[in-house]
Amino acid sequence: MNNLQAIFFDFDGVIADSVHIKTEAFEKLYKPYGKNIVNLVRKHHLEHGGISRYEKIRYYHENYLKKRINEAEINNLADIYSTFVCNAVIDSQFIPGVIDLLNKIYQKIELFVISATPHDEINKIVEKKGIKKYFKLVCGSPKKKATWIDYILKTYNISNKRSLFIGDMMADYLAAEHSSVRFIARVDDKERNIFLDYPLENRFLRAD
Repeated sequence: MNNLQAIFFDFDGVIADSVHIKTEAFEKLYKPYGKNIVNLVRKHHLEHGGISRYEKIRYYHENYLKKRINEAEINNLADIYSTFVCNAVIDSQFIPGVIDLLNKIYQKIELFVISATPHDEINKIVEKKGIKKYFKLVCGSPKKKATWIDYILKTYNISNKRSLFIGDMMADYLAAEHSSVRFIARVDDKERNIFLDYPLENRFLRAD
């Protein structure tokens, strides 16, 4: 920790215990299309966390429903999804130990949130949960996580070798890998460890 300049945190499943809220929202959104579609959506969502809802909605319509969907329709469904999740995430519990960690390090290391949640929404959630003071910047979609990492490293003159990303999804790992930032996986012992599916030699970046 003493050598670190910055830590990037994913939000759902790392700071807030809210992954299940997002899963239930997608299930609710696609419930009118039947149980089989809901099961497909749930499986994909859990295996591809860290990807924006806009990308997922397009994917589910085009691949599972076999329907074309335009930007206006995607935005409408994303707005409905947001009504399902925003207040629930604000009211969700913190991951055990995370507030203690933030209190110990936020005055020593630059901390950032990088989330696939829309930018304005994740900033609202962080503020409403009373944790905005801990973070230099809170970042959301539509920018990709890797894009945000590169932007922060350049803007704040931070070395990638002195940075760390804490995430719980493969998209988090791949974003860290893109910028050669070290990565720590937060694995929920109630869920299957998705990182075990990745080739052993590539699971974690070396701490050079």
